[in-house]
Amino acid sequence: MRRLLLPAMLGASAIAFGALAASCADDDVAVGPKRDAGFDATPPDAAFLDAGDAGADGGRPKPGQVDRMGRPAINTALVSKANKDEYNRSPTFDPATASNAKFAADFEAALDTIDALDGVDDWGGAAAPHPLTKPLLGDFLLLDTSKGCPVGPVDCPSYLDVELTVLGLQGDHQTFGGRTPNDDVMDLTLSLLVKGTAGFCADRSTCSVRDYIDGNAARKATNVFPYLSE
Repeated sequence: MRRLLLPAMLGASAIAFGALAASCADDDVAVGPKRDAGFDATPPDAAFLDAGDAGADGGRPKPGQVDRMGRPAINTALVSKANKDEYNRSPTFDPATASNAKFAADFEAALDTIDALDGVDDWGGAAAPHPLTKPLLGDFLLLDTSKGCPVGPVDCPSYLDVELTVLGLQGDHQTFGGRTPNDDVMDLTLSLLVKGTAGFCADRSTCSVRDYIDGNAARKATNVFPYLSE
């Protein structure tokens, strides 16, 4: 089941930022306002987070979250084996998740290790907090609903566009953010983590670090729901 949650926007900001989070249990999409640096999400109403049968209906157990799917490979690459299951089960919009010292330490260590793969500390090394720890630990996507897709109905390089603007690592974002079926998320992520913003593919088509697993360029999905290939 898919639900769209729309908390009221706060303040007089002209930009409405959203936070998207998906889980295997509910496949929810939550849309909320920009707060602080953009990565402290307003949690959905508790009724949505606690929805489900407590077992009264034929003893069916109450659903529970078992995985996170906001961003690909985050748990696989950035969380230690000892903490993977706990991180997967932790509520996305619970402040305790974002402030969990164990998770943060895992992210810092992994991000510093990945950054050093090319022999250059593009993100400052272990001496400084990694600027990507907070947005990646939250594992939700930022959206700017005032933006569209200026490139076209198919090619819309949106992944990490809003996040990099919020972090002050680029100028104003040009798209609505989030991620589309055509975004090569792994190439974009690897390039950013290893090479920093200097190696990040500005045009989102030629990344400095690649996995060489490309999508179907001949049949790209549209950027309009239900995202069918043309």
